[in-house]
Amino acid sequence: MTTAGSPSKRALLRSLGAQHVSGSRDTAFVEDLALVAGGGVHAVLNTLTSPGMVSSAAALLRIGGRFVEIGKRDVTSPGRLAQERPDVGYGFVAMDFMPGRYCDWPSLQSKAAPK
Repeated sequence: MTTAGSPSKRALLRSLGAQHVSGSRDTAFVEDLALVAGGGVHAVLNTLTSPGMVSSAAALLRIGGRFVEIGKRDVTSPGRLAQERPDVGYGFVAMDFMPGRYCDWPSLQSKAAPK
């Protein structure tokens, strides 16, 4: 399950094998993914920045789930998330500093490039 803002990004995610893809421009993704996830998701990889969007993404987590911030601006603080969801964990990952063996960025970029 995943979200993306533009139709082309959602198409890319589907081409990479994502079965459930929703938009991320408003909070409608919560209803879409909640129906599919049943009891909630185990992890949220977050890049959303507005408080309403972050709260919506966090609401999808099951008890004991993990909220992982992968964004670079307006990063959600662990304290703020703990106020809303004390029953989940929080982590931060700087994706652009990860060694290449974890993600084949050139391959993904070539798939995303306009043809």
